[in-house]
Amino acid sequence: MEEEYSVNDPTQLLAAASDFAHYPGVQSDAFTKEFLDRFPLPVIISALQTKGDVTGLEHALVSCLEGIFRTKYGASLIPHYMPFVVAGLGADSQRVRCVACKTVCTFTTISALS
Repeated sequence: MEEEYSVNDPTQLLAAASDFAHYPGVQSDAFTKEFLDRFPLPVIISALQTKGDVTGLEHALVSCLEGIFRTKYGASLIPHYMPFVVAGLGADSQRVRCVACKTVCTFTTISALS
């Protein structure tokens, strides 16, 4: 992953991802876009691939991605990140494989409705 997509302080990403994932109610497209303007998907994916030693980061990022892809805006981004979804299907982490499967299901559902 390119250096521009790395996160300098993963604890900031952890806090933001946790807040996003535990937002009361349903995340709106505007809320999701605002979050992704601060932390683009490549940053989240890069952090997920390199987790490091930040406790709870993987769980927060997976929960955050699930919320992102449940929105229309987030779902519209899936085709652009399909190589990462495919890589996630083969990940060592069960959480990562699970979010990759859910993403594929979301994409398949949206494609069928189009």
